[in-house]
Amino acid sequence: MTNTPAASELLTVPVITDDDVLNRVSAIISPTARRHRALWLFFLQEGGIQANLIVPVDEVPERPDAALVANVCRVASESIAQTASLVSVIITFTRPGPPLPTAADLRLLRALRKGAAEHATPVRLLCLATPEEVSELGR
Repeated sequence: MTNTPAASELLTVPVITDDDVLNRVSAIISPTARRHRALWLFFLQEGGIQANLIVPVDEVPERPDAALVANVCRVASESIAQTASLVSVIITFTRPGPPLPTAADLRLLRALRKGAAEHATPVRLLCLATPEEVSELGR
């Protein structure tokens, strides 16, 4: 039986490398939760310490419109700007299906990149989380 650390213990371990990011996302979003189409925002503080703030955006459509995606980036950017301790955000897209990025995933990636650029959102990493695994979607 694996001994899973409590959330409060996870928050004390810095997220430094991309593998750290993927492991953290995997530890927090269960495979069951990854069956639902959602965007998850994980905020990081200086030194890679995860803030005790995770924002899920549920029911993301298969083809989200650019305004929805840009709004997610705007909210992340404003949250970071208004909270002195926050420095970046990890944006994770969860969906059912196999772990290989689909054409729809790549459209979402382009929209996230555009929204992040438009709102100067400091994105640490964009992740794809399926029931099978968590992987990097892009930057």
